[in-house]
Amino acid sequence: MMLRFRQLFPQCCSVIGMVHVGALPGTPRYGGCTKKIIENAVKEALIYANCCVQIEG
Repeated sequence: MMLRFRQLFPQCCSVIGMVHVGALPGTPRYGGCTKKIIENAVKEALIYANCCVQIEG
């Protein structure tokens, strides 16, 4: 099991993160602005990119 873990995370300091996406059309909390959802997701992704986090997958 540890071998699998080391294969998945070969570096000593790995960052596990995600980009949050707001409620999408057709879901109960959708606020009616798809453009704003995209803008927020891109803004969050740029935080990782600006911090030199390598994106896998």
